[in-house]
Amino acid sequence: MRLLVATHSTRVLGGAERYLAAVLPRLSEQGWMVRLASEDDCRGELAQLGDTIRLTEGVAAAGDHDVVLVNGIYSAEIERRIVSGPAVLFAQNYYGTCISGEKRHQWPSPACCERVFGPACVALYVPRRCGPLRPGAAFYSGRLQLARSRLLGSYRRIVVASEHMRLEFERHVPGRVTRIPFFAPEDRPPPVQRSKAGFVFVGRMTNSKGVQLLVDAALELARETGIRPKISFVGDGPERSRTKRAADAAGIETQWMGWRPPVERDEVVRKSCALLLPSVWPEPFGLVGLEAARLGVPTVAFDVGGISDWLTDGVNGALVPLRGNLPAEFARGMARAMHDLESGGAWGAGARRRADEFTIERHVQALSTLLRGVAESSR
Repeated sequence: MRLLVATHSTRVLGGAERYLAAVLPRLSEQGWMVRLASEDDCRGELAQLGDTIRLTEGVAAAGDHDVVLVNGIYSAEIERRIVSGPAVLFAQNYYGTCISGEKRHQWPSPACCERVFGPACVALYVPRRCGPLRPGAAFYSGRLQLARSRLLGSYRRIVVASEHMRLEFERHVPGRVTRIPFFAPEDRPPPVQRSKAGFVFVGRMTNSKGVQLLVDAALELARETGIRPKISFVGDGPERSRTKRAADAAGIETQWMGWRPPVERDEVVRKSCALLLPSVWPEPFGLVGLEAARLGVPTVAFDVGGISDWLTDGVNGALVPLRGNLPAEFARGMARAMHDLESGGAWGAGARRRADEFTIERHVQALSTLLRGVAESSR
């Protein structure tokens, strides 16, 4: 069967493109004739996987195909043309269900949002502080997300990776949502000795990712245990400078590494007591935790979004409640990770077992079956 995969870029810029780089060759092995359609100039790494065409508003989905898989495109007009035929959306984020994409507001206090997206969200954007307060941000974001929201019902199926996202999209397009979990990377490097007081954060440094909260949590941990942790930060973002200043002022030992190639990043992670995932927004899945798990490293994370799909408290890490004194709650999770490592490291073994449950073979088989069903039912 012929599959057209529509995406924004052929350049590997983030998780959406890394996902396609792993999945497209496997779909070809499943018998699919895969063609990639991109909004960019089609000269990136993904273009080397096979036939690639350029998406424009005039030519949104050129070529013969039995079904289209949409994996994140920017233009609502291109999307409108694509969904005129049999199409499946892989919603890796709050695509068409939130004006800011974070499903979180700041007023009257920071909290995850449970509203069903609609025109009222445009009016509430500024009063509830749903996103950046730049001039025109509410109008631009609202127009784009409203256009996407109206198109959700045109998809034959919507694929999501977590139970949290399944419930989110079921509220917007009931009966059309299928959960197909992500997968851990296939490589399984042998375990190494991990540092009892060494922790690692991997990701973009923003307020919603909770990086500044880690400084207060480290201070709480030092007060409670007498052990001052060291935190390695792998990544970058707008909160890096502010977080570094706060850590320096508090006397917290940190290492600031910026973005690193996967092999270098993994070397830092696998020597750590635990991965720290202090996100205070509802993560659609939190794949970074599975990436650490296959290295035998547990995760300490707040119980938000889709994280509980792969993180079980006391089995492969600490699932911290998002309530009360957040730094203190998170520090308790860090202390439990230290105690587990000192007591034999059962969480690390549990992390590897959990990673083994999330395989690319299982993911691709489920996705291929769904795509084939859509294609056959559209004949």
